[in-house]
Amino acid sequence: MRLESDRQIEGFVFVNGAWVKEIVHEYGTETQLPSELSVDGFFLDGFVFDLADGNEYAKTFVPESVLSDVRMYAKWSEIHYQIVFMADGVKIATQNYREGEVLKNLPAVPQKRGYTGEWLLGENYTVSGDDTVQAEYTANTYEIRVYSDYALEGFSAYGNGYVRN
Repeated sequence: MRLESDRQIEGFVFVNGAWVKEIVHEYGTETQLPSELSVDGFFLDGFVFDLADGNEYAKTFVPESVLSDVRMYAKWSEIHYQIVFMADGVKIATQNYREGEVLKNLPAVPQKRGYTGEWLLGENYTVSGDDTVQAEYTANTYEIRVYSDYALEGFSAYGNGYVRN
């Protein structure tokens, strides 16, 4: 039996444009398929007997009904991760990314009176799985100056009047 993949897999050999692994299957038995195959950014759905059809999956065993040499093709699905943006316990947006991508087109952080907000992300953040990103708010600070037309204790001359020290 011949397993083929269009993606490079450890333990498979590159032959005529495909990654191939030969396994022995004995009629009347179930043969274990490799299930721990991994390719960055892709999930192994299983193996199919016909790429055009793609419906007949074998996930873990080759059916005992196989009577001759066959080719089985690895069927992959691209992994997408969800990044959820939250602010004060409210979901603001959900975006889909592939593994290793850098976040882009971030939603605006909701305004909050008296605060400045930003998304709390580490430096050089890249997607490695589903994640939740929280908004972080910092209280705004203001300088307040009190002016007077009269010289009062604790005030200094400023322009045409006085300002509190």
